[in-house]
Amino acid sequence: MNVPSCVFGSPGRYCRTPLAALLVVGFAAAPSWVRAEIPIETLKGLHPYATVAVAYDSNPLRRSDDASEVLVDAQANAGGELAAVPSALDRPESDVYTTLAAGFDTRIELGRQNLFLNARIYQVLYDRLDEYDNTGGDAAIRWQWVAGRLGGGDLGYTFVRRQRDFANESVPTNDMSNRNRVYATANRQLSPRWRLGGLANLATTAFDESSNLNLTLFGVGVNLDYVSLAGSIFGVETLYSEGHYWNVEDRDYAQVSIGPTAEWRPTVKTLIKGNIAYEIFKHDVFSDRDFEGLVGRLRATWQITGKTSVVALVRRDFSNLDDESANFAIVDSISVEPNWKITTKTTLRALASFQRQDYQSFQSSDLVSEGDAQVDEVTTVGIWCDWRWKTNVALSVGYTMGSRESTRLLKDYDFQNVQLALTIGL
Repeated sequence: MNVPSCVFGSPGRYCRTPLAALLVVGFAAAPSWVRAEIPIETLKGLHPYATVAVAYDSNPLRRSDDASEVLVDAQANAGGELAAVPSALDRPESDVYTTLAAGFDTRIELGRQNLFLNARIYQVLYDRLDEYDNTGGDAAIRWQWVAGRLGGGDLGYTFVRRQRDFANESVPTNDMSNRNRVYATANRQLSPRWRLGGLANLATTAFDESSNLNLTLFGVGVNLDYVSLAGSIFGVETLYSEGHYWNVEDRDYAQVSIGPTAEWRPTVKTLIKGNIAYEIFKHDVFSDRDFEGLVGRLRATWQITGKTSVVALVRRDFSNLDDESANFAIVDSISVEPNWKITTKTTLRALASFQRQDYQSFQSSDLVSEGDAQVDEVTTVGIWCDWRWKTNVALSVGYTMGSRESTRLLKDYDFQNVQLALTIGL
């Protein structure tokens, strides 16, 4: 079960650990000549907050619909004993869990330079599935630097500790991962219309239980952009990365992509951002699992009125599900997220998404046939209502339902989730 998000129910964000808090404490302990460079008024930008959320999930372990049948068959074959059956198949199908979270975010201005810090720590406590209780979060520090009139970029570090998604495991375990990432970007204005940029990224992912997934990823990239008179941006980008597994040498890979990028505003209310790239993905050993083809994403934001907006996203990627799977897949997805500000204090949000994960059609092995297709189709629909009772007090209630249809054994599931969250800021 994925940990609830920072604004609980909002997809795509995770809670943050106290690592950035340690950075702030470390700065406070620095010599006075260092601390004097930051004006005391920047402390007004420190925003601490705490959240309590209670949720009911009909299938927190993302068990297959056929798991109970497998359990009965295994019990019969074992003469009535369940010793040989994975315990996760015999766990309660539904549960209630509570999430306690606390964190902060802040921005420090140093002349033209900006320093961003944020952190959060959370604890998830299950009612019946207490062996899956966990503590995690994430933190980030980012220096937004400016050099002269024509140069700038970002230098940052992020840390994330979270529980592995039960949907990506054969048998659910309380498998936590630590993710560290250091990155740098730089941009140089070549002329009023042309801009040259570059990036570098070094990341590690380490799991407590699934050591075969532990990975170091290194990547670099270069982009050249043209800025039109209307403010639209058109460019070309090339990226190169290498993945090195710590404990499985024959799964290392190299990846390169090149293609156009665009940020276009056809009307005052519409913004379209996207890229298309030709990608080559090669394994050091398993060449039959290599991939060559088009990938990309297109994101459109439409501000219908001052209170209503819609975000639509179409994406094609070659992915191992955020480093949580041992296998790569062609992932095609589409999502729509409407947002309606009903009153000055109340906002209604919704999400509808569909994702198709193809694990095998791209493989060149003679052993792969159409009858061996390994395809997952994941559907998610959700709606949330956020009510800001006071300036620093917010209440959120949400409902999510989803399912996965799979050609793989015991990989299909469905679930419903209802959540209530209270957030208090200072």
